[in-house]
Amino acid sequence: MTPWLYFSRPANIRYHDLCTSVQIPMNIKVLLGLGLNFCLKPSTTTDTLDLQRFRNDCYYKFILAGVNNQIPSLYIRSNRPADRSEISTEFAVRLTAFEHCIEKVFTKRRSSTNLFKTQHAALKFLFNNPDIIVIKTDKNLGPAVLERSVYIKRAFDDHLSDSSTYRQLDKTTANGRIKSIERIILNFITTYIKDKNDKIYLLRSLKVEDPFSYFYMLAKVHKTPWKTRPIVSASFSLCYGLAKWVDRELQKVVRLLQFTLRSSFDLVAQLKTIQGLNVHTKLFSMDSVSMYTNIDTKHAIDVITYFFKTTDFPARACIDHVAVIEGLKIIMYHNIFKFDDKYWIQLCGTAMGTPPAPSYATL
Repeated sequence: MTPWLYFSRPANIRYHDLCTSVQIPMNIKVLLGLGLNFCLKPSTTTDTLDLQRFRNDCYYKFILAGVNNQIPSLYIRSNRPADRSEISTEFAVRLTAFEHCIEKVFTKRRSSTNLFKTQHAALKFLFNNPDIIVIKTDKNLGPAVLERSVYIKRAFDDHLSDSSTYRQLDKTTANGRIKSIERIILNFITTYIKDKNDKIYLLRSLKVEDPFSYFYMLAKVHKTPWKTRPIVSASFSLCYGLAKWVDRELQKVVRLLQFTLRSSFDLVAQLKTIQGLNVHTKLFSMDSVSMYTNIDTKHAIDVITYFFKTTDFPARACIDHVAVIEGLKIIMYHNIFKFDDKYWIQLCGTAMGTPPAPSYATL
């Protein structure tokens, strides 16, 4: 064994074979055990360098030098090119000379691989077998491999076939809803957003290549038999920017609540300050099954609205609670996503039945 492998090899290889009808080669474990964040070295170094973004950033640094231009907490960079007329000739010449020197460094060279032959063979097997997929597992227990057909079947059997939670849409209806959501968000920005930076952020967040969210699943391999956990990823979708804005506003309130914890370290620190704990003291935790889809959306929004109206937390947190509630409604009522080249909408949760009157007990 080479010294670099002996000292840098992973100490805990985590991999799960969930296949039932396909025999997976043993060397798959050697590859996937490295983790899904392992970076493969290409066979050659890169010989192309795009300095357009670097050049534009330097121009803006020059134009805004000495200006107190603090970046807000929510920010999306603009693709607008800098005004060349504001750039001095000396600075432009120096920048061009620097780029020429940098480009000489990026010459194509052969690169040594960081995989063994068995790992290369495993990678080739996965590449040539599209019916086999690799997915993440819940609780960060490492990658899992299973048949694509089984993955799709479990998605429908465990989740998407529930007509009380999900409804399939045709492409025309889904695209029509997306356009309606965009108009709703634009109207929300015009009506409720007064801060200039927030308005710029929300308007830029609507300029997305793909407006849809995407559905995928994590394998709960710590359960026997293994189960699935549904995830609807809204990252960089049409509602992503609004969701981040609402989360920022709600976090201001959460930080004021007395019975909240920032982390497990915060919990341990607070427990150490409690007097009278002994060997007979017990700690317990609670968990819920399908919490998100079992929440009656209308009831939840009614309770949060009641909480904001009857407490001074919005004033103490300096938030516009009316705008937060309206933004929350847009996010919760317009969750459209794609899976298996099909379009779906997540319906408002109604599993709780008729919602009771809002109260602190239900909150």
